Amino acid sequence: MRTPDLNGGTGGFGWPMVNHPAHATAVTRQAASGKTVSALLHR
Repeated sequence: MRTPDLNGGTGGFGWPMVNHPAHATAVTRQAASGKTVSALLHR
């Protein structure tokens, strides 16, 4: 996991916010660009 970028604008904050409370996660790359992040959360 990378350190969040506070100055360069490349982010890094979203993954810890999703991954920490999640029971399981999956990242699927899209053909054109980008990605889809899926998370299974406990109730």
